[in-house]
Amino acid sequence: MREWFKFNLDETKSGTEKKPIDSSFADHAKGMLGYYKDPAYKSKDAFFEKFIENPDFPNWKHYEEFISSRVSTTDKILSVASGRSANEVKLLDSGHDITCSDLDKPECFDDTVGLFPSYKFKKIDILSGPTTDSYDVIISLGLIFLFDNENLSLFLKNVFDSLKPGGRLLLDSAGSSDKLMANFIHDQLLKYETLAKRAYLGVRTGKKPGYIIKHHGYRRTSAELLKLARREGFRLKDQVDYNFLVEFRRSKILYRLINPTSWTGKLFSKLGRSIPYNRMFELYKL
Repeated sequence: MREWFKFNLDETKSGTEKKPIDSSFADHAKGMLGYYKDPAYKSKDAFFEKFIENPDFPNWKHYEEFISSRVSTTDKILSVASGRSANEVKLLDSGHDITCSDLDKPECFDDTVGLFPSYKFKKIDILSGPTTDSYDVIISLGLIFLFDNENLSLFLKNVFDSLKPGGRLLLDSAGSSDKLMANFIHDQLLKYETLAKRAYLGVRTGKKPGYIIKHHGYRRTSAELLKLARREGFRLKDQVDYNFLVEFRRSKILYRLINPTSWTGKLFSKLGRSIPYNRMFELYKL
């Protein structure tokens, strides 16, 4: 497990500020671009076009590909920390029995109900204990990067105890692996790109913007994650990796260099197979 930091500038501040990992629903919602109301709620087609098919966020479409092929309409499904619930209501619209959950209702809750009247939501803190109901499938997307190993083990234990015998957990790693290439990008390249921009702005404007070091979460290898899962009683049924360019394209330099449709895109996609941004796991309860 490796701590994951993000580096940003704030022109309204000065000096260096260290921010802790998100500890509340509101903080996490902000970090996930907010679960705000949106004009896309005018129709289902507009909603899915923006929150599933959006090419700027390819992980949403990959979530759908992975999950839809592994659940049936006879499964009783729970999504943990579902936030906006875009992938979840896609399943709901296809006739699946799914309940969404989070620490609190998102701001877009009423709009979601208006567009999907059969939308079901519960307030659940999975770290506080197992759910009162048992499920065939539990889904977790974009969450576990917030957990250190102690809380990840607690999460896995409570999910295990919330599943029916033979039940499955469809889990997103929510970040690339703790490997040399990814570590160089996050800990060196992105850090010094931000510091270089800060120095440039200081020369240009006469005032350096504030330098923000945000503890974003944790990254771990697939082997580490699966070891914790096995300890809590899970076994791996399948793993599929997605999004091989995401980590490279975080860099302003590499973003300009990499054209996804050219030879540079093909080259970095090949390199990126060792550090996929999304590793999707299908785990089953023994």
